[in-house]
Amino acid sequence: MKLSHQLMAVSLLMLGIPWAGCQYLRELESALRQGQEQALLASTRAIAASFANDQALASLPSANDPLAPLYAEIVDWPLIVDGYDNDWQSLPPRRFTDPQTYPVRLRLRAAIRGSDLYLYFHVFDDSVHYQNRAHPVFENGDRLVLHTGDGERYVLLSGAPGKLPAYRREKQQYRLEQAIEAQWQDNNQGYSIELSIPLNKVHGQLGFTLLDEDDSGTIRARLGNMGTYEQATPPLLYRSRSLHQSLDVFHASGLRLRIVNPQQWLVAATGSLGSVESDYGNWFPRWIYRSIVQEPHAAYPPLSPIPGQENQPVVRNALEGKTDIHWYQDPDNEQRSILSVATPIIQQGNIKAVLLAEESNERFLGLTDQAFQRLLLFGLIAFILTGLGLITYIAWLSGRIRRLSQATAPMIESQELSVDAFPKSRAQDEIGDLTRNFRQLFTRIRHYNDYLQTLSRKLTHELRTPLAVVRTSLDNLEDEQVAESSRVYLQRARDGASRLSQLLTALSEATRMEEAIQQADQEPINMAALLDELVTVYRQLHPEKRIEVSGILPMHLVPTRKTIAAAPELIAQMFDKLFANAVDFTPEGGEIHFHYHEHSRHVLIDVSNEGECLPANIRHQIFDQLISSRDHQHRAKGNDTQIPTSHPPDTPSVHLGLGLYIVRLIVEFHQGHIRAENLPDKSGVVFSLNLPLINRKSSE
Repeated sequence: MKLSHQLMAVSLLMLGIPWAGCQYLRELESALRQGQEQALLASTRAIAASFANDQALASLPSANDPLAPLYAEIVDWPLIVDGYDNDWQSLPPRRFTDPQTYPVRLRLRAAIRGSDLYLYFHVFDDSVHYQNRAHPVFENGDRLVLHTGDGERYVLLSGAPGKLPAYRREKQQYRLEQAIEAQWQDNNQGYSIELSIPLNKVHGQLGFTLLDEDDSGTIRARLGNMGTYEQATPPLLYRSRSLHQSLDVFHASGLRLRIVNPQQWLVAATGSLGSVESDYGNWFPRWIYRSIVQEPHAAYPPLSPIPGQENQPVVRNALEGKTDIHWYQDPDNEQRSILSVATPIIQQGNIKAVLLAEESNERFLGLTDQAFQRLLLFGLIAFILTGLGLITYIAWLSGRIRRLSQATAPMIESQELSVDAFPKSRAQDEIGDLTRNFRQLFTRIRHYNDYLQTLSRKLTHELRTPLAVVRTSLDNLEDEQVAESSRVYLQRARDGASRLSQLLTALSEATRMEEAIQQADQEPINMAALLDELVTVYRQLHPEKRIEVSGILPMHLVPTRKTIAAAPELIAQMFDKLFANAVDFTPEGGEIHFHYHEHSRHVLIDVSNEGECLPANIRHQIFDQLISSRDHQHRAKGNDTQIPTSHPPDTPSVHLGLGLYIVRLIVEFHQGHIRAENLPDKSGVVFSLNLPLINRKSSE
């Protein structure tokens, strides 16, 4: 991974700053939530204590009252008694079903407006029977019977749809009751009855029984909250005005208070949870905070199938004498939570009711919303500024390193070390020190390289005279009488002097070769033809080697002649050096392969041979002066002797590492390049030449 990418990856650690801020806000929210719980719990207990002596609670039925009360909602919209349910759609119905006569079902809605009680009965009946006036019994047909708290019984029956008269039964007499207004309407499911009755006639209790007759006049279904006429009349429950006034004293914004009797019926309520959306800040950061940071809560308990009942778990726990606290998810908004606290209201040691207080988390969420928005804003600004600073710094730092690398790479690849072109740096940091150290290193390498390049001339000049003295002295010793035992050492000295003379001669030839290369004249030559001729000669000189060539087509098959601008004698000498090197390292019967390939702008020639591979430590120095792979390979084997060459046995072989050096000089003179690599299967070495072409079409 590049340094810039590494620094960018490290810069991502800055994301830990907003993460830590979010964790802090979560802890803050938790603390605020606990504070809200304690505050609402204290308020609920105080409100519940204020109702300890309230007389309105004393009249509420106890938890073990066997009678099922009839509950009525208090509404503020007008209700028209017409037998239709247009005015009742917002109120949930209460269902009554006789298990033995399931085809007859009943849905009841009850409401109080002003001083009147309104009832709407929707009867599902597959066979409707009206009153038969000629029948000897007055009460016949499908009918509705009401029972009030003063013991009165009202019968509603009619011979046809429309206005439904109500009769008050007094012993065996039936008197028309004008205070009760009722309507009967048929529908495709049965019929409906809508009526209104003054509350002062109910006297706090109301029971009803719907009687359904069959064709024979037998009652087949009895629906309602009274099993028999002799049963006590169930109470009529609705929100008490006195309790509402007492509870409304504690009204606060965003707080919903409700009083539930021991049978879990709602008897008083005030307040609301407020708006769904908070007025604090922008909706987007608030949505981010509440969607990602805020912890989810349990779903709000489903509504009771019986209207007016509160069946929350906190209410049931409070009825057992335990104050309970619970968080719920708001069903109207998944991003808002509701805190529910239920406290028992105790009168004379008995639980008379439960105070249920509910409050949303909007108030303290507004604080955390504002804090999160500020954190998001400041964090975003800090992240952008820091990111821009880091990007600028990374670009500047990587640019310095890139320039240093770009300045170093040519000097490593080039044989001419131009230290003056290497950049200077006055920076006092580590990169500045590295740049100055590189410059100093390349300066020393250049001086050392210059010394090595002039070493051959110095050795040739300085060693000629001492070598002449040594040879003269040896010649004089030949004329003297020397013991036979000493002549062996004399011969060794003469052989050493001869080898030293060969070394000086080779160094002189290399020096002259460098000068000759620079003065050589170039002319267009056909590289393929030249290589083909040289390979023929090489096969004659070394029949013990397998010398192969590929890629060279016969001249009559070549449509165009592609040539290179070169000095023929230098190109031939270059191939001679490469071939001689391959011969030295190829075992008996081994293969030397020449491969020729032309491209549109250059020609590629590979010279490969079987044998030992290049040592890894000199692979990139094989074309330098005074570098020989023979010494490295034999040292690796623990043997300091030389590989036998084509020199005569009486001539000492001298390998100065100048052959491949001369090859490189010739290739660079022709504006090409050469490289040496081991074969993929490690069976030998391949030298790859790349020389530019001159495209010139001519007729054959």
